[in-house]
Amino acid sequence: DFSKKNRIELAGITGTLTDASKVVTKLKADTGVFATQTSVLDLAGNIAVVATNGMAADLSQARIDTKAGTITSAEPVRVQMNENRIDAKTLEVQQKKKTAFFLGDVVATLNPLQDNQPTTKAKPKAGDATALGQMMGQQSGPVTVTSERLNVDDGAGQAAFVGSVVARQGDAEMQTAQ
Repeated sequence: DFSKKNRIELAGITGTLTDASKVVTKLKADTGVFATQTSVLDLAGNIAVVATNGMAADLSQARIDTKAGTITSAEPVRVQMNENRIDAKTLEVQQKKKTAFFLGDVVATLNPLQDNQPTTKAKPKAGDATALGQMMGQQSGPVTVTSERLNVDDGAGQAAFVGSVVARQGDAEMQTAQ
């Protein structure tokens, strides 16, 4: 419809993006609307994001503000990175700051590195599933962490669970505010 000059309606969306570090990300969505004046893309329906670095995300709704460099979803999200998974009610990503905020009923399932898994880390850091498992007295099996919020600062290599945090591995459980 050419009468809507400031709005481009899209269906059957597919796309491929390659970032500066050569990670290729493929995107699919059922529908979308791109607002040409604000450079905002609203996606809906079966949104799937898959990257060559092992990251995958499933969303039902997302808003991408290309000028601000933000991605938000006001509906439940699931993000996987290799064998680890995060589910939350909403998501806010600030691409320029390399931060992500998972909000509402956060459930993270983290799998400790096994001895035969390659890693670039010299030793586990706080927040790693391996480090959490060691703190809980167990070396194997997934660590499930629930919280109200998860703040991820990819640039600093830090993540913080906030609000009613509970970590479980097997029969072991730890609770804290953060």
